Amino acid sequence: MLKFLENLFTFFGMFIGIFIAYPFFALVPAIFFGVIYYKGKNNVVGVTALLWFLYSIYETLNFLRITCSGECNIRVDLLFISPILMVMTARSLFQTIRGVSLKKLH
Repeated sequence: MLKFLENLFTFFGMFIGIFIAYPFFALVPAIFFGVIYYKGKNNVVGVTALLWFLYSIYETLNFLRITCSGECNIRVDLLFISPILMVMTARSLFQTIRGVSLKKLH
């Protein structure tokens, strides 16, 4: 189980790296979860969309060197941000898939 979690965090770390290099890509999950929220009104999905949107703004400000002094190579903030985004994304995807499959059963 520990190896699985280690691999999961490694994968998500590489995934987050894309958004550091190209912060506007973080709008893709924000829009994706925003559309799902609009269609289903699931509050967890809405919060996830909002978190991704705020993260895209934050990363863009870092990319433009507005919120950092120029030494943005050590990103301790991602130790806090990444797990929150990872858990909320996984939970939202699970609830969305579960909701779709439950609708098919009825």
